[in-house]
Amino acid sequence: MQRTNKFSSFISMLLVTIAMTACFGSSPERSAEKFFAAAYKGDVETVISLVDMNEEHGMEEMMAGKLKMMVKDAQTEANKLGGVKKIVVESTKYSDDKQRASVNVLIIFRKDNFEKRDDVSLIKKQDTWKVRIM
Repeated sequence: MQRTNKFSSFISMLLVTIAMTACFGSSPERSAEKFFAAAYKGDVETVISLVDMNEEHGMEEMMAGKLKMMVKDAQTEANKLGGVKKIVVESTKYSDDKQRASVNVLIIFRKDNFEKRDDVSLIKKQDTWKVRIM
């Protein structure tokens, strides 16, 4: 009886771990979706957290300022179009070493189901996909 309980507990923990990895794991597609959703919502902090800030060049403040302006413009656009209805990843292309990716997305807005296509380049840094601006 105890052996069965230990095995059941192990299987349960394994399934929970797999489910959490699927939900919270990093992928270029998920990072791209989060990036566009945050930008159109006006969530500057999330956008900045998703961007490769290129720390070695000491340009964090300049990039943050540009990102704030970009997010403000995106939010204004989304508001004019009734907000974002849905973000759909259309395609992803990986580099040969799988450390870079280009993700094409379709953003559908609420007003007249207006559609906009955009793409974003990403780089894998410490098992997290970051948006490349430069």
